[in-house]
Parts: sequence; C-alpha cells; structure tokens
Amino acid sequence: MTLPTRRARALIRSLAAAAACLAATSCIGPSGGRFAVEPLLEHTVTAQGDSTLLLRPFVLARTTGGRRDVGVLWPIFRSTSDAEQSRAWLLPVWHRWSYLHESGDRDVDSFLFPLVYWGTDPREGDYFMLFPVAGSLRGIFAQRRIDVALFPLYARVVNDARSSQHVLWPIFNVVSGLTHDGIRFFPFYGRYRARNGRGEPIYDRRFYLWPFFHAQDELLDTENPKRTRWFFPIYGSIDGKNITERSILWPLFVHTRNRPENTTKVSLFPWTFGWGKDYEQFDVWPLYGRRRTATSFRQFLLWPVQQYERQTAGSRINESLWVLPIYWHHSRTDLAADNYESRTRFWPFCSIRRADRNRLEVNALDLLPFDDADYFEPLYARLWRVYRYERSGADGDRTWDLMWGLVRSERLGARHRVSILGGFLERTTEPDDTQWRILYIPF
Repeated sequence: MTLPTRRARALIRSLAAAAACLAATSCIGPSGGRFAVEPLLEHTVTAQGDSTLLLRPFVLARTTGGRRDVGVLWPIFRSTSDAEQSRAWLLPVWHRWSYLHESGDRDVDSFLFPLVYWGTDPREGDYFMLFPVAGSLRGIFAQRRIDVALFPLYARVVNDARSSQHVLWPIFNVVSGLTHDGIRFFPFYGRYRARNGRGEPIYDRRFYLWPFFHAQDELLDTENPKRTRWFFPIYGSIDGKNITERSILWPLFVHTRNRPENTTKVSLFPWTFGWGKDYEQFDVWPLYGRRRTATSFRQFLLWPVQQYERQTAGSRINESLWVLPIYWHHSRTDLAADNYESRTRFWPFCSIRRADRNRLEVNALDLLPFDDADYFEPLYARLWRVYRYERSGADGDRTWDLMWGLVRSERLGARHRVSILGGFLERTTEPDDTQWRILYIPF
C-alpha cells in the first residue's frame, strides 16, 4: 500500500474537521493559539503561555503568569491563587482566604456564613467561633481579636491600640488602651477619646440621648481642628479652620462655607445651590441639575434618565453620558500619551468598544446593562452576541462573524478569507493565489 498523498492527507483532516463542525454551529480550528466550538467552548493560549478556557455558561478557567482563576456559574463559585495568596468562595455560605506573611507563615481564614468561623493566625494561633454561642476570631475584620459569648450578651474586640468590651450589645461598652478610652450606656450617654503617642488628644466624641445630642471635637492634634455640635434634627454646626456648616431641620436646610476654595453651598432639600471661585452648582432635583468645578462637570435632566459627567486630572479626561435605559457612553482620553478608549452601549441591541485608537470592537446583541470584562462578559455575553466585529492594528486587520461563526470573514494583511460553517464553503484570497474549500475539501 502506498503512502497517502498530500492531497489525501488534507482530505482526511478536512473530513475530521467537518465531523466536528456538524456537531456544533461553528468550529474554528487551532489557529493563533485559539480553539472554539462557538458559542459553548473556547480555549485560548497566548505567546506568553497565558491561557483561558471557557465552557459557557458554566466554567471559566484563566491562568495569567503565576495566577490561576476559576469561576463556576459566576458569581456563585470562584477560586483564585498565586504564590502569595489564595481565595475561594461558594456564595452565599462558604469563604476561604489564605495568604503568606512576610515571615513565611501562612494565615488561613474560613467561614460558613453566618454561623461557623475558623482559621489559623501565625501570630495568634488557631481560632474557632460558633456564632452567636461562643468562640474567637483572630486577624480578620480589621481586628486583632474578637471574642463572643452568647452574643449580644457579651463581646470583646481587641486591636493593637485598644480593647472594647460589650455587654448586651449595643447597650453597654467600655474601651480601654494606652491611647484610647471610652464608655457607652446606650442610648443615654457615651464618650470616646483618643490620644497620639505624645499624649496629645486626637478626638473627643460624646452623645446624650442618642440620636438627639452629639458633640465631637476632631483633628485636635493638627492645625485644622474641627468642632461639631448636633441637636438632631433641629440644629447642627461644624466649625473648623477651613469649613463652616450650619443645618436647620436637617436635611431641609444646610449652609456650607469652604474658605480655602472660597465657595458657598446652600441645600434646600432636595435642591442644592452653590457658587464661588471655579465652582457653580444648580440642582433642582429631579428635574435638572449641573455642577462645575475647575476639574469636573456634572449635569442631569430628569434624574436618573439622563446624566453627563466629565473629570480632568492633568492630561487625562474621563467622560460619561447615559440616557437610561438605552444608552451609555464612557470614554477615557490621555492627551499626553495620545491614547483614547471608549465604551458605548445601545442596550439591548449592541455595544461598541474602542481602544488605542486602532482597535474597534462591535457586538450585537448585548443584553448586559453593565460592563464586566472579567467574568460576566466572557461567561455569558457570548451566548447572545450573534454578531461580532473586530478591527485592530495600524494595518486595519479585521474580522467579523455572524451567528457564532456560521459566517465568518477575516482580513489579515493582504489575505482575505470568507468562510461558512468553518469550511463548508470557504474562499481565501492572497495577492498571488486564491484557494477554495467546498464541503471542507480544499481545492
């Protein structure tokens, strides 16, 4: 038996591709590190070795550098890991977070919300809590330690600066420490004070018959201390070096004066008016409003139907315009780098994305009313995006496909390819050659 000729081997490969394509709407073979059976399966590998596997709408597995990320029925399950930390959750009940300290010890925190919490802290040791019965937490929720016993009967919160004891929370509380002290008998009286390392006061906060009487002195160790007095809701005052504010029957009337910015703002709920140097505000909510500063501008009409925002920071300009529920437009311009990016959405019909001035992407339909390029879009949006167009590079390389690859066209440099069903009928043209595939057989 003679060896198969080149054309025979090509025929065998084409028949194999045809069999796969008959089982799916579209089949794009391994080209440029991408394999897809649209819209359900997609696997991409970059030249740097990063990979993305999508089994829509169930699984997303992504490897970038040393980081691995897996999502299943996002956002129900997620797992991420790298050399320093890992995190996993199963909403709404289970969460686990593990990370390395600089010492090389590993900290592990887990919980079955809201009842069971456990973990290991290398500085404090193991911990366990059966909430609200009894137990301890260590190194989470921004506290060094939290102890409870028949909560709200008793709780203790400890960090590096203070210890806070609670009995019949939130009624009784005592705070003690080198730089903090305080007491609360809710709602009748409470007072909390803090000092810096030199013993100078930082703040002094009091209340009487909460929420009616409040007195707070803040930033006492700075050149700009602030004094607040509140007789809710009849009268309130804030006095500082930079800001003075008065309120009467809050929020019905609030008057604010900013001295460094030389601005004045008056709120007559729900309307707000302001004026001053490089500042103007005129909000007759919800009918019409505008606000202008030296670096920003905001305007709305029949809020929340129409709104426009613009912020400037150096050479960077961010703009947003939306007319709910059908139109969103967000753009970012860097004049110094001559860079422009934008995202436009005509919901639910299509979305348009531009990047680096040479890249354009159009998708239709586009049912998501928000942007989330990390999870929601790759996992779900492709299922209903029946048309996709991409243009990239200074040479204008472009591709488009319809009905998940039922019809596909790509122009890469001088080569132009049009394909139906991944090669059922295909024509490829180059400057000096034209190739055809009919029934997946090349000619």
